[in-house]
Amino acid sequence: KFSFQDDITYANRFGTSAPEGRWSLDILEFLMRILFRGKIYSLPLFNGIIALIIIGCMTCLLIRLFEIKNCFVSGIMSAIFATMPSIVGLFGYMFMAYVWALAYFLTVLSFYFVQKNRGWKNFFISVGILVFALGMYQAVLAYSVSIIVLYMISEHLKKNDSSWKSFFVEGFYYLGYIVSGIILYVIVMKISTFALKTKVTGEQGVDTLGLTNLTDFWKRIIKAYMDFFIPRDNFPLSVKYIYLFMIFIVLCIAINLLIRVFKKDATLGIQLLVLMTIFPMASNFIDIMCDPNFTNIHIIMQYSQSLVYLAAVILIRDSRNYIIKLNSFLGGVFYKLCNVNIRICIMIGICIILLNSRFANICYMKMNYMQTQGISYFTELKMRIHMVEGYEETLSVAFINEHNKQTEQIETIEVKDANITPYYIDLINESRWLGFMNTWCGYAPNIIDDTESLSKDPIVQQMPNYPKKGSIRRIGDVIVVKF
Repeated sequence: KFSFQDDITYANRFGTSAPEGRWSLDILEFLMRILFRGKIYSLPLFNGIIALIIIGCMTCLLIRLFEIKNCFVSGIMSAIFATMPSIVGLFGYMFMAYVWALAYFLTVLSFYFVQKNRGWKNFFISVGILVFALGMYQAVLAYSVSIIVLYMISEHLKKNDSSWKSFFVEGFYYLGYIVSGIILYVIVMKISTFALKTKVTGEQGVDTLGLTNLTDFWKRIIKAYMDFFIPRDNFPLSVKYIYLFMIFIVLCIAINLLIRVFKKDATLGIQLLVLMTIFPMASNFIDIMCDPNFTNIHIIMQYSQSLVYLAAVILIRDSRNYIIKLNSFLGGVFYKLCNVNIRICIMIGICIILLNSRFANICYMKMNYMQTQGISYFTELKMRIHMVEGYEETLSVAFINEHNKQTEQIETIEVKDANITPYYIDLINESRWLGFMNTWCGYAPNIIDDTESLSKDPIVQQMPNYPKKGSIRRIGDVIVVKF
């Protein structure tokens, strides 16, 4: 069991709800308490297994939606979706693991329903599901946008009607679906915050779904394209180079395919060119939703990047099927090339799974080291406080320079590579270190929060820094610890 950062604060609940625009969490938490007939706990095994099951169900919906019939590809997709660094980051917040997984599942379910069951009634039901998912985790909007663009690319390679009318009708149908979801989400968010008499604090602007600072949109768009061609946290270590190789293959196939489509049907070629140009931005739509002044977008927010592998498989498959229609020698050569490339994609997928699994273990190993060191550090601190001359249980404790503790860091290269949220934190100096000490060491003294005047005391200024001798002493009715 790893428990640090947010997991310390929200060990028995689903995190902050209405103040961060996540009003669905209150509803879900109420239902879970009824179902379990008791409290909610941050359980490492139960929550993790349920999250993986939900991700598996989500993958099954995507396989059905995109009609993927290759068993090897389906299995590899499932494993990639389950081993992405976004999921590794998710398991760092185990109290919310299956909740965020459920939000992504509902996002896919919503689009699956709106696509397979046309009609106004089904449209609004799908929008309702999307709104509830947004109320659980706003970043799923980026996932929904990516799926829509990818689905339109796949469908345009299948259909014979390339008229602009059908193109815009389909586009505005999906746009109406997304916009309706955003509007209803904002309305419900405003109602919930008003009813609870609270304000939305936000998280990097994601609570507004990108509806602020519209003048900065061009910067966000550029950043989205850069993150597609220069991958970040979701493609760590050598996975980045495998990803770039896969992108190179896909670009070659896309360019070759567009040339052939333009020769046969210019209108369809333009439509495909527009959609393929939009997809890199769509797969990083979270960059558009968030304030560009924030560069450290949460790893879980970037889960839509997992669809890049799915896009590669779909483009290769649908390109091959499109080439069947072309009765030419070059068409036959390109068809065989697509068959080779699908095998290459399978090999790439296997490599990504193995490397992602290795990276996940690096992260868990680092957290195990850090947590063990943290428990040892704070246990020793507790003992030294108890051993100070004149110590009494009723005395308050003042921690001076509490976020500037001196501690040895893990220097091994392997552990330094675990640089995604939340595994990069300095656990000893993390803002919730008092909660960590209470949870793992059973020590929760009466803390003096305002230490500014005490730190100016001449006696305190002459004290050495912890862990040196004399860094802990009793001054009046206060135990002073100077870090």
